[in-house]
Amino acid sequence: MTALQATADPSNLQTVSADPHRLRRRVLLTLTFIGLILLMLRPSWHSLTTKVPDLGDPVLYGWGWNWTRHALFTNPGRLFDGNIFWRHPLTVAYTDNMLVLLVPFSLLRAVGAGWALQLNALGLGMIFFSLAATFSLARRTTGRTDVSIFAAIAYTFGAFTFAHLGHLQLLLLGQFPLGFLLMFRWFERRRARDAVWFGLLNASFFLGALYYAAIWMVCVAVVLIGYLVMTRFRPGPRFARGLAIAAVCSATALPFVIPYVHLGQERPLVPEWGLQPRDLVNVAPGSFLYPGIDSWANASVDRIEHSFFPGFSTELLAAIGLGALVWSSRTARARARIDLSRDRRRELWLMILAGSAAMVLSLGPEVRGHTLPFTWFHDHVPGFSGIRVAARLAVPGLLAAALLAAVGISAIVRRARARRSRVIVLGLCGFLLLELAAPLTQVSLPVGASTLAVYRALDHKPTGAVVELPMGNPVLGAEWARLEAPRMLYSTLDLHPRINGYSGSFPPDYIERRTTFNRFPAPASLRAARGLGVRYVVLHVGGYGGYPQYTDPQIRTIVAGLPPGATTHRYGDAWLVDLGRT
Repeated sequence: MTALQATADPSNLQTVSADPHRLRRRVLLTLTFIGLILLMLRPSWHSLTTKVPDLGDPVLYGWGWNWTRHALFTNPGRLFDGNIFWRHPLTVAYTDNMLVLLVPFSLLRAVGAGWALQLNALGLGMIFFSLAATFSLARRTTGRTDVSIFAAIAYTFGAFTFAHLGHLQLLLLGQFPLGFLLMFRWFERRRARDAVWFGLLNASFFLGALYYAAIWMVCVAVVLIGYLVMTRFRPGPRFARGLAIAAVCSATALPFVIPYVHLGQERPLVPEWGLQPRDLVNVAPGSFLYPGIDSWANASVDRIEHSFFPGFSTELLAAIGLGALVWSSRTARARARIDLSRDRRRELWLMILAGSAAMVLSLGPEVRGHTLPFTWFHDHVPGFSGIRVAARLAVPGLLAAALLAAVGISAIVRRARARRSRVIVLGLCGFLLLELAAPLTQVSLPVGASTLAVYRALDHKPTGAVVELPMGNPVLGAEWARLEAPRMLYSTLDLHPRINGYSGSFPPDYIERRTTFNRFPAPASLRAARGLGVRYVVLHVGGYGGYPQYTDPQIRTIVAGLPPGATTHRYGDAWLVDLGRT
């Protein structure tokens, strides 16, 4: 009986489902993954409820979930018209919408979780999902539990994850292993429901990180073409039907993609943000085991975007696994060394092809003056024109390396006794965890009464656009993010439209608006306020996120220059100016 027949045989499925130890194994695996998260990320209740990885992107997505939840219940037809960058439309589409996590976010909000807990719980949930999905794919490939845990650790806790804990959209790592798993199940079983799940998974990519959506479509195309070639363009019964079903289900994402098409953002080609060979040894910032390499890695320009270290043990074992896989194609005796069925070897080769394609594209537009495929994709393939950091496209390659490492371990311990084999794999897992371990950076999210007082006051005011001053400078990315992203999150308390905003990009007139409004109450700023329907001006006092706001003498000067009829009142750490109806 072939692997395909064994999986498709109903009696075989019934036997598996009746396994009395299945539930116990799942509970143990769940506890194992939770333990790994506690070990590597070391969350405490205090950090979960008061701190976030950064005051920029994580808080931006907190605003996005709060806004889209509000819009779905009040005006779903304008879901992408957020309350920032007033009066520009489609402002949610300036970054990833992350709608794929809207349901778990809503559940957290429904049970009373605060902003910080919402963000941290979703981040930890995505990491757990990545561990579970990678384990499931590796378990399908190798048939071993222990080496599959190694693969899950290597893929989920690599330097890429630690470097991007503040980019929540990039923690959707688990979509890739789940996508391959669902695609291979459909290849194998040819059931309509498997095609449906595969199609819905494709759609979920477009409701998450658009970087991942773009490279996933490339992976799907590579796997489909590779599969057809391997089957000599005779894929068997119900393949075309399943492909059509998957395509229809994938198309459910179209309403959420159209706003991005209309916005038409195009970012320039930046060769410096392509993957570089040294990136594969750039450890996570502050690496415990490799302080020397950590210091060396600091020489990388924008190190956060050039950290892809999966562990030296992973890289060595992946090379062993690839060698064993290549050698296994020679004779039946060689194939026995990695103990993979024909179907699993085929699937592994398809993942290697997809991962290799992703790695090539991640190199960016050029290397040493030579134009690379990413340039053509950027100019001709929808979705790639908005990609700024090509290196992020390497994630499927990291997954392929983790799976090859699992195969490499299997080849090494194949002839060892069961107990010795488990000890070896456990030791490798422990060493890998040590290789990948690094400190975490978190900052407090201010949610005190004095910070939120002006937003709670606005919640009781008549509708009117708001500008919060001083406005952050988009040219200074850190200042812009740490000033404006929290203000956006706080604005979900009152939901008035805002001139301010922070996102992956900004409207073409935003810098000019910032210059004009930061001179408030100069005549030009008052004219701009009338033209945009701005009724309220929030003047922040003191300092925030390390950046100075207005001083009391500056506030007195501004108040003295207000037009007749304007009123002022202080709420906590801010003054609220009501210019009256415009």
